[in-house]
Parts: sequence; C-alpha cells; structure tokens
Amino acid sequence: MRTRLVTGFLVGLLSALPAAAATCPGTVVLQDSFNSVNPALNMDVNDSAKVAVQGGKAEITVSKPGYARSELYVGSRFGDANVCLTVSTPATDKSEKQDFGVVFWADSFATYYTFEITPEGMFSVAQKLPSGQWSYPVHLTASPAIVQGTGKSNSLRVLTKGNTATFFINDQQVGTVDGTPPAGGGLAGFIGDTSDPISGPDSFEFTSFTVAIP
Repeated sequence: MRTRLVTGFLVGLLSALPAAAATCPGTVVLQDSFNSVNPALNMDVNDSAKVAVQGGKAEITVSKPGYARSELYVGSRFGDANVCLTVSTPATDKSEKQDFGVVFWADSFATYYTFEITPEGMFSVAQKLPSGQWSYPVHLTASPAIVQGTGKSNSLRVLTKGNTATFFINDQQVGTVDGTPPAGGGLAGFIGDTSDPISGPDSFEFTSFTVAIP
C-alpha cells in the first residue's frame, strides 16, 4: 500500500448493495470477460508481480512490499465514459490493507489516476505523477457501500465527464473529484498494490471489465 493519510469522513450512509446489482450504463465499447488474454494487456512477469488470465478472471499477484501493478488496455482511449470493474481478493488471502481497483485517465503506465478499495472497507482516489510520486485527491476513506472482507466481491464504476470523475461502489455514489484527463482521451485498466511490509504475496482478482459511453 502506498503511504497515505486515513480520513474518518464517512461518505454515504446507505447499506451496501450486492456487487451483482451494479451496472455499467451506456453503449459498451470495450468489454473483457477474462476467458482469454486480451492482446491489449501488457501481461509482463517480473520479480515483483505477475498477471494471469483464465476462467473468467484476471489475477494480479504482487510479491514486493509497497509495489503497485497496473494493467492498461493499450490502444483504446476514451473521453467521457463509464469504466466498470468487479474486484475481490481470494478467500484464502490475508487482509493486509492492500488496495485494488480501476485505472482511468491514463496517459501511459507512468501517469494515471486510480480508484481503489481495501478489504477493510476503505476507498481512495490517487494520481500517479510523471515524477513517480503519488498525489491523493481522496485519501483512504471509510464507506458502508463496500462489502468488507477477503473473498468478497465489489463492483466499482468511474464516470468521467470533462475534467470531473464520479465514483460508485456497488451502484452507490461515494465521491467526485476534478482532475486533469489526458488530451485526446485516456487509457483505462485495473491495478493491485501491496502494503509495506507484507507477510507473503498478495493476490487480487478482477472480473467483468467494461467501458461504456454514456
């Protein structure tokens, strides 16, 4: 997990909806069911992380403490769009305050925004800067919209419109930020990153990745 502050601000007071109830409104322009490897993904294996795609899911496994592994659908850029993803950690995984979620407004693997949750019921919005440093428009924030625990699924959605991004967890709006989308549209994808330190490899599972134009 990248170092960040934790805020006690609770966003919304509605009870969590099942992840299966989430939708991705609009005309679908990119969809990945993870039954086979999409050629737009990087899928690089290194000493810090690896990605596997099979059986309807993509799984990122990270072994380096404090390491973030992102996957982008290179070649497809979007302006105003809904980016939707279902995420979970394996039921056998240890809860170590790791983060996982959506990448949006990406210009490259060096510069992008993320919308992530933790198994403990927190979410955050971060921006990776060209310098390699991270900025946090929304620090870790508790939300009752998140279904907590390892092995639990949550559906995330980011709606981008102009320079504004609106965030949903299990169809409940949890926040909005203004940012700087790339000129000509941004790439989208998913990310998982570990705490520092970790007691062993952390794994993250992703299903039903969709981009739809509202």
